[in-house]
Amino acid sequence: MTRIPPTSEAVRLPAPRMVLCLVALLGAVALHLKITSRGIEERRRLPRWSRPRLPVHPRNPEIGPDHPSYVGMRRAIDELRLHFSDRMESAPEMADLARHKGEWLYFLEQVILDDGESVLVRRALLDVIVEYREEAIRQFLAGLLTDPLEHEELRNRALHHLSGYRGRATFGVLREVYEREPEFPGRQRLLLAMGETRAEGAAVYLLSALGSDGAPELRCGAARGLSRFVDRRDVRTVLEHVARRDASILVRKASLESLGSGAGEEIDVLLRRMGEDPNEPEEVRQCAQECLKRRGR
Repeated sequence: MTRIPPTSEAVRLPAPRMVLCLVALLGAVALHLKITSRGIEERRRLPRWSRPRLPVHPRNPEIGPDHPSYVGMRRAIDELRLHFSDRMESAPEMADLARHKGEWLYFLEQVILDDGESVLVRRALLDVIVEYREEAIRQFLAGLLTDPLEHEELRNRALHHLSGYRGRATFGVLREVYEREPEFPGRQRLLLAMGETRAEGAAVYLLSALGSDGAPELRCGAARGLSRFVDRRDVRTVLEHVARRDASILVRKASLESLGSGAGEEIDVLLRRMGEDPNEPEEVRQCAQECLKRRGR
């Protein structure tokens, strides 16, 4: 009768085969750790404003799902969804949202941050909460703008509203996006918004961008952004030089328009001279004349 070996003997492997299995197992573990660590490193490289994102305002503990105010807010948002889904002919009732935006800020910010929500609804709600101007809203807008994973439409809207905030902090956010994302759509608007901040560092940065060999549309954005600093002698001198001698007519026109926003007789003289000079291109002469007309000259 054939003897059946004990279990321990039945599964025993020769030493060489056991070594090969052990090496294969260790190789699989190493490969798994490499793939996992690569994903972790990639997530670490994401900008600090990337996921996860949270509302900047605290939740009101007195407002729960059954609270009349909360129920009213959800009803208003549902009407907004119906409006943008083309199932509702009349315009949505935004009065309630605008009236109670202070107590609903936390919940509205939650909806705005929801990637699964319609971008049209998110944009409409963003337009509501920005009326509640404060530092926390500025930070919320900065978070939307600097998040490269956010929808382009919402980032552009955040940029639009963020342009209304002055100061070094806002300038820093705009500069961060400009330098980090060369492919950002409408990049020249970041330069224009930098000028709106009136920050001291913005003038120097825009002068550098204007004097660079970058794309004409970017240099136009820098020139228009400098309109907020045209009362400074160094800025005015550079704009005058560019308006007279730059190779790009678009950049020359943008510089003239910025100069036209400043005060002073010397600007009138420059615009009049360039508007009457037959050696200037027609577009430049026409731009100078229009600037004079807007100045009432």
